[in-house]
Amino acid sequence: MSDWRLNGQEEYLSNKTLYKITFPAFWETAYKDKNAFFQKIERYAKKHVEATNRGHEVLEGEKIQNFWHEHCEILIM
Repeated sequence: MSDWRLNGQEEYLSNKTLYKITFPAFWETAYKDKNAFFQKIERYAKKHVEATNRGHEVLEGEKIQNFWHEHCEILIM
């Protein structure tokens, strides 16, 4: 398979089912349920804030969604 979004996941993805998700409904559910996807974004946001000492406001409640932007993502749960 030739796809620019793949970065070494080809072997892991072999014979797997992929799902296409839509935004913003997916993000709204993730935020409400604080599911694994939300937790991944939250961890990334915290690391970014710690590393740059900037953007603390994105960690306040619903503002974290401003840190997230839609893109192709492979999330292993």
